[in-house]
Amino acid sequence: MSDVDVHFDSLVVENVCNKSTVEIDVHNGNSEIGDSFSTEYSIEDNPDILSCLALNVCGITSKLKFPEFVKFIAKYDIICFSESKLDDVDEINIPGYIAFYKNRGKFRRKSGGVLVLIREVFANNITIFEEKKLSHKIKEEMKIWYRFLDVEMCENALFFKLDKKILGRDTLFCALYIPPEGSPYHNKDVYAELEEVYMQFGVDNDYVCLLGDLNSRTGHLSEMLYEDDQHSEGFVDNDLFDSDEVGTLIGERASQDNNTNNLGFKLIDFCKMTGLVIANGRVGDDTGVGKCTCKDKSVVDYCILSKDLFSKVKYFSVMEFCEIYSDVHCPVVLHLLKQNEVRANDCLADDVKNPKNEDLLSKSREKDNKYTKPKWDNNNGTKLAFVVNLNEDDIYTVETKLQNMLATSERA
Repeated sequence: MSDVDVHFDSLVVENVCNKSTVEIDVHNGNSEIGDSFSTEYSIEDNPDILSCLALNVCGITSKLKFPEFVKFIAKYDIICFSESKLDDVDEINIPGYIAFYKNRGKFRRKSGGVLVLIREVFANNITIFEEKKLSHKIKEEMKIWYRFLDVEMCENALFFKLDKKILGRDTLFCALYIPPEGSPYHNKDVYAELEEVYMQFGVDNDYVCLLGDLNSRTGHLSEMLYEDDQHSEGFVDNDLFDSDEVGTLIGERASQDNNTNNLGFKLIDFCKMTGLVIANGRVGDDTGVGKCTCKDKSVVDYCILSKDLFSKVKYFSVMEFCEIYSDVHCPVVLHLLKQNEVRANDCLADDVKNPKNEDLLSKSREKDNKYTKPKWDNNNGTKLAFVVNLNEDDIYTVETKLQNMLATSERA
């Protein structure tokens, strides 16, 4: 059994299997590499942000030996690692996070797999979905977070839900690693399986977010669903996706990768069938860029969102490559606006599921006792909170009623 424990005070990264240890004082360390990856809306700087990181880590245990790597990932609330390269007896223990695994079932050597780290303060807000037949693989103490289903789940994906207390609506996340074409683990039906799972329960969630290395090169193909497509067999018959509206509000997708592959065509069809939209090349720092995510020549690491979730995007970026973080992949960062100024400690409750949260809960209550009612101040974030919490549907309803009243008055 291989345990990897990470301690942040005088950081120790220990691999019990080979007894190798790396130690550094994180608080006093000055790392140019780690600091160069700071982002404007980190959780420390803006508690109104849910920060997400997606990265093909090319083996998590080797990366945890680097203090710069641990310092970097500690900025994020939700971390989706592709190619974690773990098996079912491996454990990753990082203070402040809960680890969930989707390891490759059969392999000649450790490869593939997905690892999701979620900040402990969201313990009461998460649900992990898994097949009932695989429940025996989950430790008893971890099953409090799981919902086991009588449906076939995609073996390449880990699905989890964040409840509406955080972003205002239930949000289905999917952490993905799709093996490339030519790999002995390649599954030509992977997108069909993903679509089937999505249709099972994805449509019941108001927001959807897919993150990971999909090995799918889409070039300049469009996932816009045009009128002719809506009448094609298999496409979703609803108003989730309107090409004119998406093109106007979100913009056309840019990409530095001009090439396509079979998985890329299947990804485009998957987006059309589900109404999901690729964020790469559309929002944040990547608007009009479509930065390559692998070897500076291909876009294979994606953030894919439901249309309505774009209104919550505060920041998106494909960051620069760093060999400490991955062998060939760039980190993909997504920041989402929380609902009603939800802060990390607000997610804690007296019945926190993880017993390790007692200390966090105590600190949260201490802060609550010192709470003072905020006053309107353009410089302290209250203006942002006001804007974020405006309900567009309610505004539209009021606007419609006013227009009807005016029309009635004019006719009179």
